[in-house]
Amino acid sequence: MRLAADHRLETDFTSADLPRLRVVLGEYAARLGLAGSRRNALLLSANELADNAIRHAGEAGC
Repeated sequence: MRLAADHRLETDFTSADLPRLRVVLGEYAARLGLAGSRRNALLLSANELADNAIRHAGEAGC
């Protein structure tokens, strides 16, 4: 995973990567000052987006 200049987190992923993706995103959100329910909402939303990408785009996402 790499952090782009505009604070995007870019990575390719499969369903096996979802737990790692949640951990990395949670750590990244914490570094940017996001905590509590706002951080949890971000993680839930990101997980749902990643899961949908995997489910509807051929077993992987980016």
